[in-house]
Amino acid sequence: MIRNMRNAINQYKKLPTHFFSFIIFFLKPYMGRWFLMLCCIAYLALCASLEPFSLKLIINHVLNNETNRIAQVGIFISFFIAIRLTHFLSAFAVDTLLAYVHPNIGQDIVAELLNNLWFHNEAFYQEELLGSLASKISTIQHAVKNILDNSRRIFRFFFEILFACLFTSFIHPIYILVILGWAITFVTFGLLFALRLNILSYKLSESANEALGKIIDVISNIFTVKIFYHYNHENRYISTYLKAVANRDKDFRLLQAKSWIILDIFCLLLSLGMILLLIKLVHTSMITPGNFTFIVMVTSSLTATFFWILEQLEDFINNIGAGRQSLEVFFENINLKEIHLQKPLFIRDGTIKFDNVAFQYGQEQIFKHLFVDIKGGEKVGLVGVSGSGKSTFIKLILRVIEPSNGCILIDGMDISTVSQASIMKAIAYVNQDPMLFHRSIKENIKYGHPNASDAEVIAASKKAYIDDFIMSLPEGYNELVGEKGIKLSGGQRQRIAIARAFLKPSKILIMDEATSSLDTITEKYIQNSLAQLTINRTTIIVAHRLSTVAKLDRILVFDQGKVVEEGTPDNLLKKRGFYKKLWDKSIDGLLPENLGIAKEQYCT
Repeated sequence: MIRNMRNAINQYKKLPTHFFSFIIFFLKPYMGRWFLMLCCIAYLALCASLEPFSLKLIINHVLNNETNRIAQVGIFISFFIAIRLTHFLSAFAVDTLLAYVHPNIGQDIVAELLNNLWFHNEAFYQEELLGSLASKISTIQHAVKNILDNSRRIFRFFFEILFACLFTSFIHPIYILVILGWAITFVTFGLLFALRLNILSYKLSESANEALGKIIDVISNIFTVKIFYHYNHENRYISTYLKAVANRDKDFRLLQAKSWIILDIFCLLLSLGMILLLIKLVHTSMITPGNFTFIVMVTSSLTATFFWILEQLEDFINNIGAGRQSLEVFFENINLKEIHLQKPLFIRDGTIKFDNVAFQYGQEQIFKHLFVDIKGGEKVGLVGVSGSGKSTFIKLILRVIEPSNGCILIDGMDISTVSQASIMKAIAYVNQDPMLFHRSIKENIKYGHPNASDAEVIAASKKAYIDDFIMSLPEGYNELVGEKGIKLSGGQRQRIAIARAFLKPSKILIMDEATSSLDTITEKYIQNSLAQLTINRTTIIVAHRLSTVAKLDRILVFDQGKVVEEGTPDNLLKKRGFYKKLWDKSIDGLLPENLGIAKEQYCT
């Protein structure tokens, strides 16, 4: 299955929403091995009655003291040895088959759920704690594996009862009634408790996942916690969620303890009933010493097995609750439109056109009747105060969000009709705070073009003025950058992201405050290399630094969701309009975030 999934890369596979159907879906490719394993398990269940039955035969023939019958004891001993040997072989076969089933199913589940995560709407990633999602994938993987283990053990238990009834029927039919009656009563009460435990397990898993997500969120922001010295605040915050987990875990365990006490009484009643029945039959000479031994061994085995199976049943229900709760989130906010769009975007010139575009976020109208034309190969800057619509403009091009009206065209193709994957391939994007993978620097740079050679990686790094720094590191390009690139400064992360953009073969380049963390000297170097980076590329640069947009072909000035001015930097200054106001309020070449903030306040 995993091999097929890799061949169908970037394709959404609809998974069953019902948890049992979900398990069957992943078990199907291994059904042959699973069936063979169940056959071996059925034989192991048979051995649970065969072994005491062979001992019964040995005891009865030894006590008869007849020469010809004693001679037959050797045959029964050989029969007993054969049972033990085949028992060992069957147990080995079960373990071997599991080794070929469980790891593969676990791998398939993780791969498919991870692939599922690519196809959700943007709101999904904003609402869900990403650390919690990783935890839920792990929970589902372990829940499915545990349920399959529980299932095969419960399967063996029912076959042990079946064979016990069959063999005891040879001694006296009343034993069938006693065992069946007791088993039905035991299982009925066990299921009633298990169903209640299932509800508590679901709630416990819900609390545990939420608490883990909060813990991961705090750990991810541990530097912020240290800066504000909010240790006690975070401890109190997390303790609220941990207390909820502890309370639900307590409720689950208390009910579990009650169930064990009640079912323990049922086992005691079975043992007492069998002993009284045996005593009566021995006194009336209706059973032999061998039969007595057989009944005692089978009864003892069943009572022990029942408690073991009860534990398996409760674990089975617990895993269902945990797996079902974790699975639900993977079917929320699915981007159905993207799943069904397979039409690719073909780029020739890289022209971008906003045709009467409107966009509304909640009750706030960001854009209304927006018309913008960007020529292929043109270098355009976006400036404006915070909230003016620059970031929304970029997200609409990337089709991370969809316009509520109008359309966006790239080379004349409506991007709402093409796959998002082809849009992303056509665009090199560098944002203000690039997050890096906890991998080597080379792997992070090659992410823009996985098939690039090492020489191309080095060339891109030199253009981004990061090569000297990389070579100064102990491992050079093989140096790990830490989680989210934490071992690097903001400027170093940005230069690696810029090197990645140099490496990516795309016709459109978008830089969203991509030089904001660079020092003045490094930015000047990057400005020189941008001329190479933007050759034959349509370039859109969001910037607050005037130096970043000074040499661009055109600037679009945004204010309250409208393009209020556009033109070359020099012409915009001569117009003495909105851009000139931004210019006048700039500090050391940095455009203001808000025109209402006085220059004196900026200085402070």
